[in-house]
Amino acid sequence: MNFLLLYNNSIRNSSLFFVMAAELFWVAVGVEVAILFGILYFANTRTYPVLAIDIEHGGPRSALIAIGVAICQVSAHDIVVKDKKRWVFDIDEKKDIDPACYNEFWGPDGITKGKLLPKLREFGVAPNTAGALREVVEFVTKFYDDYPTGRPITDYPSGDIGRIDRELEKHTNCMPLEYQPLKQDAKKNPKKKAYEFRSSVNPDDLLQGFLESPLPVRGTVEAAMKQLWPLQKVKLSGKHSHDPVDDALHVVDMYHLFLKLVDNREKLRRFILGNIVAATVAGLMFTSKKF
Repeated sequence: MNFLLLYNNSIRNSSLFFVMAAELFWVAVGVEVAILFGILYFANTRTYPVLAIDIEHGGPRSALIAIGVAICQVSAHDIVVKDKKRWVFDIDEKKDIDPACYNEFWGPDGITKGKLLPKLREFGVAPNTAGALREVVEFVTKFYDDYPTGRPITDYPSGDIGRIDRELEKHTNCMPLEYQPLKQDAKKNPKKKAYEFRSSVNPDDLLQGFLESPLPVRGTVEAAMKQLWPLQKVKLSGKHSHDPVDDALHVVDMYHLFLKLVDNREKLRRFILGNIVAATVAGLMFTSKKF
């Protein structure tokens, strides 16, 4: 009789255990679905307006050859190119390009095999350096006006923006690129400030924080892509071709990958935190007498 009672109790306990396990399983499934829904629904969809800038020159102390800019709306999910433009300056190859730079880069025996300068000139050469530089300033100022939170980005701020600023000081009376002239409107500018400062961002430096070891600019995008989640597709908008517009878009790609890596890390954090909460709740339910 005692044996039958123990047997019935064991059957009853086993049945209760399986019922509890089944309920916990469906609770776990529901929690996982809720976690995934929360990760997707509350994903970072914010877009960041940026003005990417790149230049080509004839050497550290030689002529500025071309400026390329691209206005983009960048998020962790995509890149929308709003506008892009290049200015090519009228230079004398023999006088305005440093001999070492010509041999190593611009000339027929250099990196570009002598093809880049003629290709850039096909886009049109600015007849007047000062006029072209003023156009650059107008383009940048319009970006600042259209996108109040926009920032200039470049992978070499002191070399790109700094070099343009030097040419602006030399040929024009314009303010440096990172200064936004303000309209003297009493409503929009009650303090009547003359300008605001827009500091530039270097996406290459931002990406380096995600990489295992420091890499040169050319390898940063490829190294960052390897650290994305498996099967994650990334559509790049630029290439490092030494055309300043292409290189500006390449900088945008670096910023896009930085935002994507940050977004991935945040999703992983939410996933782990959600599972910790789910495991805690399931444990309390399992040990509760009411359950």
